[in-house]
Amino acid sequence: MTNNRSSLRLLVVTIRLIAGFGITSAFAGGSAEEAVPDNELRVGFHSKPVSLDPHYDTSGSIMPIQRAIHEPLIKLDYDAEYIPWLATSWEQVDDTTWRLELREGVQYHSGNPFNAEAVKAFFDRTFDPADEGRRRGWIPNIVGAEVVDEYTVDILADVPHAGFLGDLTRIHIHITDAVRAAELGEEHGRNPSGTGPFVFDEWRPGEYIRLVSNENYWGGGPHVDVLEFRFIPEASTRVTALELGEIDIAWEVPPHEADRIETTGVDGVQIDTAGTARPMVYYMNSHPDHPVLGDPRVRRAIAYAIDNEVIAEMLGRLGA
Repeated sequence: MTNNRSSLRLLVVTIRLIAGFGITSAFAGGSAEEAVPDNELRVGFHSKPVSLDPHYDTSGSIMPIQRAIHEPLIKLDYDAEYIPWLATSWEQVDDTTWRLELREGVQYHSGNPFNAEAVKAFFDRTFDPADEGRRRGWIPNIVGAEVVDEYTVDILADVPHAGFLGDLTRIHIHITDAVRAAELGEEHGRNPSGTGPFVFDEWRPGEYIRLVSNENYWGGGPHVDVLEFRFIPEASTRVTALELGEIDIAWEVPPHEADRIETTGVDGVQIDTAGTARPMVYYMNSHPDHPVLGDPRVRRAIAYAIDNEVIAEMLGRLGA
């Protein structure tokens, strides 16, 4: 990405289908009518968050915003390999205990230190019955954390769990600032504190969320000073805003818009594709008491109605 405002713009197209999740990008020229600093990146976004605290809002649709602010202990790369992040190394101590060495020199946006006590406070908050959030149900096998020393922490499970490390990569275990959250309560969701590369600046409901570069980020500062997510629910409107130079990135755009740009040959547009390691899975409520889906014949009919060949063809055309 470049900071030159007159350079190419980016169209991000994501396909949400039963089979998975793919991303296509298109670069388009254009000149913004409004005066925008060269070091500001404007994203046309499709979904509005309820809260910027993953304790209360873990919606997949707003993960790009959450992950700009908050970070996990471990990440999953595009080769499906676990890589160090806030934890620099890990080992399994016994069947239900993993010991993590934490990255030193990290602090929250509030100025609070990130260390083993902070990780324990995070898990204590997660499992606090007086402050139930949405993420507890997504990590059913993790039961808590124990401090070993300042930068070493044990994460505890109730039973042996093969997906333990995978759980640590989830948005539900992005280690938010529990001390700050205790001070602010639910208001922490409107003024969040994380360890990520961007710091919360302003939220104008229905219009935008503005983040600014974290000057103290442990991984080095991002390449832009301002990251602004503008809420534009309609996909076609986001693409139009991109073509007019009103935004720099259009997010969650249907494949047919990429096809239109490719077919019409909009001046300066280049379609680019990239894979992603993040699957998208849709579930059907198969509880026997469900008035419709409780009948296995209905679920079977839905499965038969899905044209997997068409899905595979679409994903293949877009480079997924």
